[in-house]
Amino acid sequence: MKLYIKKVQLITTFFFLGLLFIQASNFDDEFNNDLQAINASVLHPTSGKAHFFVGQFFHQYNPVTDKLDKMGRIGKDGWYGVTKNVNAVLIHPQNKKAYFFTGNTYQRYDFSKKKVDKTGVTGQDGWTGIEGPIDAVIMHPTNNCAYFFKGKKYYRFSFAKDKMDKIGTIGVGGWKGLPANIDSAIMHPNGKAYFFARDKYYRYDFRRDAADKTGIIARDGWKGLFHKIDGVVRNGTEVHFIKGAYKKIVKEYNSNYLARKITEIDNNNKKNNHNNTGFYTKRLKELALNFSPNTPRTYNKRLGYEAYKGVPKNIDAVIEHPSNKKYYFFKGSKYYRYDTSKQVVDKTGTIGKDGWKGIPTNIDAATIWYKTVYFFKGAKYYAYDTTSSRIKATGNIRDKFKGVPDYIDAAHSFAFTYRAYKTKDGKTKKWIRHKIMFVKKDLVYTYSELKRNVVSWDLLDQGLFK
Repeated sequence: MKLYIKKVQLITTFFFLGLLFIQASNFDDEFNNDLQAINASVLHPTSGKAHFFVGQFFHQYNPVTDKLDKMGRIGKDGWYGVTKNVNAVLIHPQNKKAYFFTGNTYQRYDFSKKKVDKTGVTGQDGWTGIEGPIDAVIMHPTNNCAYFFKGKKYYRFSFAKDKMDKIGTIGVGGWKGLPANIDSAIMHPNGKAYFFARDKYYRYDFRRDAADKTGIIARDGWKGLFHKIDGVVRNGTEVHFIKGAYKKIVKEYNSNYLARKITEIDNNNKKNNHNNTGFYTKRLKELALNFSPNTPRTYNKRLGYEAYKGVPKNIDAVIEHPSNKKYYFFKGSKYYRYDTSKQVVDKTGTIGKDGWKGIPTNIDAATIWYKTVYFFKGAKYYAYDTTSSRIKATGNIRDKFKGVPDYIDAAHSFAFTYRAYKTKDGKTKKWIRHKIMFVKKDLVYTYSELKRNVVSWDLLDQGLFK
């Protein structure tokens, strides 16, 4: 069941400016550590646009063209008076106002006034029989009832009776094919309902009274709902962010590509409350995400032409091989080896046949850690030993990389000097350690080799997605 407050996005600095020491185990595994999980969603009654609420942001999505129109901050760029981190939202079938549910309270939003005009306690000031917090809510298209979802249960609210009149189990007493712990739900103009749970969506057909399709958000449906980076690779003193879905872009890195630092967890409070999940949830809420005013020095280059000649667009991942120092771009079942000295693709092969045996096709991301290449797909990782050219280990991402979400978009490791010391003969030795930045949607999850978990969260500058 979801916590009182759904996951909230965080930011802090990325390179050596401070770390947020929160143990990954304190996060609810049901969220797969994704701090940008969908909180709530609703179809706007006048524009017909789908609005998804994520933390303090809303994503306006066109369900007809399947494109993201814009992103904005709740209460500043729209939805005035609505609080961030809402749990669910519903359009009332009679007064046509939107009701935002957060914890055990609700806010009523008037579309004509474009602001909240009432606040109440759920179950006391209306919505008799419903108790918060809830996971999601949706209006049934034919029976004049709203269905509230909470954990594995659903609660039917009858507008004719003006109260909750039925409790059932999801998948047993109705709503077949849907999972427990739903994040949000929305009606589509096609007459079907879409339910979102973690990285997946479930399409529900009311005529069949069952889910008739499931897929991965932004991959199999609702494409473009979230921003996405295809790959990250270091090139000399630069780090290139590759995004090839539409404009075939390679962007240059500089030190300001991440948003500014907001704050850090207070060490004394953290020490005193290290086993208190509620404490961390409260602190996460306080560390609300903000856009940074800085703009990185970036430029666009067409992938395969001005940059990395011969490499196709829309790659799955990219790495720099630890031995031959060539770049390997992966796409579908193919890989493309790029010679940096000649600046050309010098070999193309099939994964598993012409190399990289044991690696799945259509991977999500890949990165180097010492002489091991880690490939990621879905909830799994595959550790490939470049010395023996074989898979040496596989497992769940959450078990190996604590705090890292499933279905990541890109990954990139970097080394840093953890400690320098003098030897007996006077020579300086450096103790090198690694961090891995895992990119998913707009966020970077920085994983520490020393701490063995995610130690900071960063917001990618939005200029990378323009």
